[in-house]
Parts: sequence; C-alpha cells; structure tokens
Amino acid sequence: MGAQSSLACVLSMDEIALVVQRACCEPSGKLLSLSNILLSPSLNLRHFATLDILRSAITGRPTYFKYEAQFSSTQYDQIFSQHDYGLQWFYGFPDHFVMIFAWINSLRGIEGAGANAALISQVEMEVQRAETVLGQSDDPALRVGRTVVHECWRNAALIYLYMALCGAAANDPRVLRVVKNVTRLIKGAKSGHMPDAYLTPPITIVGLAAYREQDRYVVQQRMLNIVKCAKSKVVAKDLLLQLEDVWTRTRNEKRAAVWSDLRIAYLNVVGI
Repeated sequence: MGAQSSLACVLSMDEIALVVQRACCEPSGKLLSLSNILLSPSLNLRHFATLDILRSAITGRPTYFKYEAQFSSTQYDQIFSQHDYGLQWFYGFPDHFVMIFAWINSLRGIEGAGANAALISQVEMEVQRAETVLGQSDDPALRVGRTVVHECWRNAALIYLYMALCGAAANDPRVLRVVKNVTRLIKGAKSGHMPDAYLTPPITIVGLAAYREQDRYVVQQRMLNIVKCAKSKVVAKDLLLQLEDVWTRTRNEKRAAVWSDLRIAYLNVVGI
C-alpha cells in the first residue's frame, strides 16, 4: 500500500466503485445519502466514501458518486456520538469535515451558489462549528498534534469553499488570510509522525492557495517532511509534484492560481 502509485490508486478505486454501488442498492446516477453511509456499520463503505470525497478535493477530479450531503443537526449528533468519531483514527479528523467537503462539492453543481452570500455565510458557519476532537489521551504532544490537524482541515475547507465554489483566485483577500493562518500554524508545530502523517490532503489544498513565495516555501518544506511520514509515500510525492507544477506555471504566467490549476497539475503529474 505504501508503495502504491497515484495511478494504481485510481484504478483500484474504479473497480471498488462498482462494488460500492451494488452495496448501496441505489440505481446508477441517484444521489447516495452520505449521512447513511457514515452511520453504516460497514467500515469499507465509510472508508470508500471518505476517500472518494477527499480524493476529489486534492486532485480536482470528480467524485465517483454524487452524494446527498446536506445534513440535519440530529444526523450530525448521531455521527459525532460514534465512539471513534467516524474514521478519525485513520484520517485524523471527524466525519463532520467529510460532510462539509461533500456539501461544498454538491453546491458546485448549483448555478449561482458561489455568488449567494447567505449560502456562503451558512457554509462558513458550519466550518467553524466543526468541533475539534482530541480524544482521551493525556499526552500533550498528541493533543497539540491533533489540534494542528483539525485546524489545517478547517482552513482547507474554507479554501475549498472560496476557490472551488466561489471561484476566488489565490490572491483573493479571503484566501490570503486563510493561508496565512495555516502557515503560521504549521511553522509553530513541531514536525513528527503526529501531525505530519495526517496533513497530506489539507496541506495540498493550502499549497494550491499559497500565492506569496514565503508561504509556498513554508508549505514545500512541510510537504518534504510529510513525504517521510505519509502512509503512502508515493502518493505524497505526487501531491508535492502537483504543487510544484502549479507554482511553476503560475509563476511563469505571472498570475494567481485558481482551482482548475489543481486538475491540470494532477493530469500533468499522474496522466489521468
């Protein structure tokens, strides 16, 4: 698994998607209820949906399935009450963030959603409402590491909102502010397995949004350490190459990055 390439991962997902569709018992093209999946006792089903949504966010590729992602406070409370907080033990963050990313992704298919100020404010509030879950550990270093991971995801969700849904470029004041928050956070966080093993996806999103050279340097240096700690070192290296592709192209073209640059970079690096 650790040596599996990004291309091999995608091909594996292609095959698994067919099995998942049958497991969900839904006709092709129908929205899948994400809250039902995340509450499912099937670990494989929950894992696939989470990976599908996160993979889309860090590659610019569409998800395999369209998800019904809006959720009620009751559903959220049910998910949050799970003793393992969903797949936090594996990905480093609770399922609330998965639902937020899926919600933003679904809004991208609604004309005018990115210009709806009330809707954007609603999503921002939901991002800020996502609770930081530190678990039962008394180890202060572990608690700090988990906080760093959660806050990186929170800020990555805001970047996804502003750039993927609203169409903002990396030099948009909202994006600049969020990137500054993250770079300050990771500069102050000690490198190590926790948090670096769990930072690959959110730091990739932050790296796309990094407009200033000093911010790109901070992200690049952290990504080099993340490659050493990542569960899949080959995939982590590919993501770093994606960021370097974005940075090189936008530097040469003397412009700020936009969300579509992520998809172009993935195509240039992975070939699909």
